[in-house]
Order: sequence, then C-alpha cells, then structure tokens
Amino acid sequence: MKQYWEALGDNHYGEVLKNNVRFESFKPDIVTNGDWEYLLGDDVNQYRHMDHTATITSDYIAEHNRISRPLTWLDAYELLQCAWTHDFAEAIDGDVPDPEKDTSIEAQRLERLSFFTVAQSINAQHLTEGVMDITQGRHRMSRHFRAIELFGYHQTAKRAQDEATNLVHRRPVIDFALPKKRMLTILGLNQLHDEVAPKAIAGLQNNFSDLPAVASYLRRIERESL
Repeated sequence: MKQYWEALGDNHYGEVLKNNVRFESFKPDIVTNGDWEYLLGDDVNQYRHMDHTATITSDYIAEHNRISRPLTWLDAYELLQCAWTHDFAEAIDGDVPDPEKDTSIEAQRLERLSFFTVAQSINAQHLTEGVMDITQGRHRMSRHFRAIELFGYHQTAKRAQDEATNLVHRRPVIDFALPKKRMLTILGLNQLHDEVAPKAIAGLQNNFSDLPAVASYLRRIERESL
C-alpha cells in the first residue's frame, strides 16, 4: 500500500506536494513553509500529510476493532490505501480548504481525472475508482474515512493551540525570536485552532457519533477538557 505514496515522492508530482503546505490561509507571510512544518508537523506538508493520515487510520482501525465488530481485512486495507493516496489530485489541483470544496458532479469528475493523471505517473491508475469512491462518499468506507479526516483536522488544530501557548510562555527558538514574527505566528496558530477545532468536533458529533471509534474519541476529548 505505502509503495505508491513512496513512489510518488520520487517524481515531479511528489515534489509539487512536498513544496506546499496545508492550512496556508492561517500562515503569516513572514512564516516560511519550513517554519510552518516545524511547528505543526507532517500533517501540514501536502505530501507527508498522507503518511500522517495513514497513522491516524491505523489507530482508528485498531480502536474500532477493539470495541466493536472488527472491520474486514478488505475494509481495513482499502481505508489504509486511501489514506496513503487520497490527495494525489492535489499535485494538479492544489489544496482546497475543507469549507471551500466543490462537491458538484463536474468538480468530482475533474478531481478523478487529476487523480488518474497523477496515479498514472507511477503506474497506479487502477487505484482511481476505489480511492475516489471513498473520498467522494460513494463507498461503504466513506463515512469512516471522513471521520478519520476530521480526527486529523482536530489534532492539528489542537497542536496549533499548544504551539501558540509555547511561543507565548517559553523562550522562543531562534527562528521565532523576532517579536513581529512571533506575534503574527501566535495569532495565526490561534486562528487555526479557533476556526478548525470546533468545526471538526461538531462534524464528528453531528454526523459520525454512531461510529464506535468516533464515540470513543469524543469521550476521550470530553475527559481531557474536564
């Protein structure tokens, strides 16, 4: 499964993804992509985000299987395959923030074409139908994968809040010693948290709380907030 993600990292489409970041609208211009990744980790790099999502997916599957009827081998395989490849199309289309995603039939057709083109560059075009069916809500695993994506949003938003607190209360590392840069970074990180975290939790509560691993996650979040 992971071999397709690794293969993409060796061609020009992979380089495009490696050179771009997620949640860019919250990143001040004075903050470089490298700074952003230093603060928020692999999830904000467009390429490494897929491997990060695969880690979340593995944890999700393990928790689901622990507390409920286990997923079949095929279902687990397809979820992980999707995690490692789901953003291939962004090498052509760019990263579209979640609230701005166009889910029209035409937009989904174009996304499939972009995915196919990128996947074809590593002889993985056969993945297009299965992966796109999951991400576009047409597959039995679609709800699970969407919940996994919301886990990722919430976790990165929480990390943003923690990093903002660190920059306020701890001696900043050299890259953030400049007061203006530190202040703008703190504002951007807090804005990311305040806009993304509540929406992620609301999405999980309103749409996916019937999924065992989601219910478990929400209970843990509630305990941590006490």
